Amino acid sequence: MKGKIIKLLSGVYTVDTADGFYECRAKGSFRKKGITPVAGDEVEILAMPDHTGRIEKIEQRKNYLIRPNVSNVDVICYVSSYQKPVPAPFTIDKMLVIAHSQGITPILVFNKSDLSEDDECRALADRYRSLGYSVFDTSAASGAGVASLREALAGKTVVFAGNTGVGKSSIMNALYPQLELETGEISLKLGRGRHTTRHIELYPQDGGLIADTPGFGALELEGYDISRNELPRYFPEFLPFLEQCPYLDCAHMNERDCAVKNAVEEGKIHNSRYESYRQIYQFLKEEETPWQKKINR
Repeated sequence: MKGKIIKLLSGVYTVDTADGFYECRAKGSFRKKGITPVAGDEVEILAMPDHTGRIEKIEQRKNYLIRPNVSNVDVICYVSSYQKPVPAPFTIDKMLVIAHSQGITPILVFNKSDLSEDDECRALADRYRSLGYSVFDTSAASGAGVASLREALAGKTVVFAGNTGVGKSSIMNALYPQLELETGEISLKLGRGRHTTRHIELYPQDGGLIADTPGFGALELEGYDISRNELPRYFPEFLPFLEQCPYLDCAHMNERDCAVKNAVEEGKIHNSRYESYRQIYQFLKEEETPWQKKINR
């Protein structure tokens, strides 16, 4: 029987199938092969009459996020705030690179739009809009922008991320009131207990799935197989200039006559975005194994 893992708690996987929910364990050979099922996986199970079962096979994943472990994601919805804590461009840029590398659509949400007239924050939101990203100004308190955001997420498997204090839970409550998310817990009305870092659950909403991922603040780059050679293509504003560089293997770091660096100096690429690129490039360089470093020289 086929189904999708929608919840993982204490080694028990809840699998949603055409015949209802099954509480499953993973077969022992997965551990020997270093394979771990995660929420979002499409699986094949050996089903028992009492609606328990065993996961026999994991279908190929279209993508995979690390910390939290969740697969087959359509959208990362990253929540920032117009009020303290103010948005951190480098954190946003890291998320965008991960999203691009995994084939996930990023959506940027700038919350608390009713509490601040910070021109710098609004300029940041407009900068990402100009790059073609979907950006929403919202207020969980007043409901501004919530309906449009909900429409954009309908039918998708969505992961929410955002640092503490930005109003991530408030936005999720405004979007999906039936979740009744509270600080540190989910309403006992839903019978789903307190958040723990080991509890990841997908909730059906608007024809899609919403990932409740406790402790999920900023996406980090560790563990992702992101190539330095591909990194420039994850910055959309770099694309018009890549073919203009005089070097086929230009890293856009210290080379002379680099078209990307010239575009930064001419104001065609924003300096903060280029600095994010430099920091991520350096991180990837330091993370590479010795044999990878030889290939990239």
